[in-house]
Amino acid sequence: MSYWQGVRYLIWNEIRKARWRNLFFVIIIAYTALFTYREMEGIILGKEFSSFLIDYLCIMMFAVLGLTIGSVYGFGFKKDLLSERLSYWRSLPIKIDQIVWARLITTTITGFLAVVAYYYLVAIGINLNGHSIDVGAFALHGLTTYAISFVFTAMYLFFELGMSYKKYLLYSWIKPIVLVAIILTYSITWKFSLLEKIYEAVQQAPLVMAGASIVLIIATFLLAFRLINEKVRLRNIL
Repeated sequence: MSYWQGVRYLIWNEIRKARWRNLFFVIIIAYTALFTYREMEGIILGKEFSSFLIDYLCIMMFAVLGLTIGSVYGFGFKKDLLSERLSYWRSLPIKIDQIVWARLITTTITGFLAVVAYYYLVAIGINLNGHSIDVGAFALHGLTTYAISFVFTAMYLFFELGMSYKKYLLYSWIKPIVLVAIILTYSITWKFSLLEKIYEAVQQAPLVMAGASIVLIIATFLLAFRLINEKVRLRNIL
C-alpha cells in the first residue's frame, strides 16, 4: 500500500463505518438552512434580521459539519473513544502523519460540501420568495464564511487527535457557550453582524476577499497538520 493509498483507505473506511450517521450530515444542513434562510435573505436584501441567530448557527454549524462524517459520538468520561480509534489506526500498516492527513482532508472536503449544500438550499428559499441574488457575491460569501469556520474546525481536530477524550468533550461543551457570549455581546452592544459585514466586503472587494479566504483555508490546513501531527505523536493512548 502506497503512502496516499493508505490515506485514501482511512478516508473511505471512516465514511463506510459511519453508515446511517452520514444521514445526520444531511439533516443538520437542512435544519440550519430552514432556520436561517430568512436571516440570510435579510442580509442580502438589506432587510431586518436576527444578527445573533445567523452568526451563531452558521459559524457553529459550519465548524462541526465537517466532523460529522466518521466522527466520534458519545458523552461521559468513562471510556476514551478517541484513544480506542487511534489505537486501531496505529495498528494498521500506516504512519501517524497519514492518519492526520486523512482526518484533515475528510473534514475539509465534507465541511466545504456542507457549506455548498447550505448556500444552495438558502438560494432556493430566497428564489421561491420571489427575490433574485447576486450569485457571485453569494458564493463568495459562502467561501469566506467557510474559511472563518474552518479555523474552528481545525481547533476541534486538534483536541480530537491530540488531547484526551475528557479534554475533547470539555472543549466541545465550553466552545459553544463562549461563542454564544461573544456573539451576543457584539450583536446586542454594537448591533454588529459578522455575516452581514462579510457580504458587504465581498461586494466591495471580491478579489481581495476571495484571495484572503483561500489563503486562510490553506494556512489553517497546513498549520493544523503541523500542530496535530506533532501533538498526536506525544499522546498517550494506553
